[in-house]
Amino acid sequence: MPPPPPMQLEAEAGKWFEAVGIVILSLVCCGPLGLVLLWTSKKFTQKTKLIVTGVIVGLILVGGIAGIASGGSSSSSGSSSTPKVTTETTAKGNSSTTAGSATPAALCKDTADATTFDSKKQGLYAARVGVTKDDHEAALGDCVRVAGESGYVNSVKVINETYGSDQGILVNVTVRNRDKKQNDYGMFDWKIQTPAGIIDSATFFVGDTKPDLSSGKLVTGGEVTGNVVFDYAGPGTYYIIWEPDVFNDGTGIWGVVLP
Repeated sequence: MPPPPPMQLEAEAGKWFEAVGIVILSLVCCGPLGLVLLWTSKKFTQKTKLIVTGVIVGLILVGGIAGIASGGSSSSSGSSSTPKVTTETTAKGNSSTTAGSATPAALCKDTADATTFDSKKQGLYAARVGVTKDDHEAALGDCVRVAGESGYVNSVKVINETYGSDQGILVNVTVRNRDKKQNDYGMFDWKIQTPAGIIDSATFFVGDTKPDLSSGKLVTGGEVTGNVVFDYAGPGTYYIIWEPDVFNDGTGIWGVVLP
């Protein structure tokens, strides 16, 4: 059978484009009514109706499959695990030394089932000099209640600088607001007393320090946990100092021995 002349091919192609255009326009405006209009029309052949319907159904199926695949990949990529603070001290020449760490399970009488409490006490660290009557001495993991807030030191470890030979002390802390008003928090509320008796402020450190403790406000019942870094001054006994309000006399003190 000889091939159809070019004029006939152009006419057939025109009908096809016209049919597809009508169906798409009808689907956009009237939903499935577009296919109904195609099949009730006497303007198009049975073959044209079948092919156009097949194309539309195929496009719908492909779009549905692509949507399912996209939804699955986005849900899997959206899940992430919360980074955990390690409980290992990393000091030069001894990377396996057990760190000073504790589980922050004690709730400092913030709830009825609290297992520990803070009192305005001194004498926990007999060798500490410069003790004042306003100090709240606590063991690692225990809380201190000062200025309407509860403070915890959860863990302490020595870390190495990423691009250099310096070392730092990474302290993981938690602050909870018990007050009826908003309270400020920040990294500079925390200080450290070195074995030589020097009191240093927090420092900026190039290394794995996330999540860093930034600064901000806590509403009643609000809580924040993060890391604060200090300069490492060699092995010995350090004291973590927390003073959330300079106009309040209370100060939290936690002692830890680092290699």
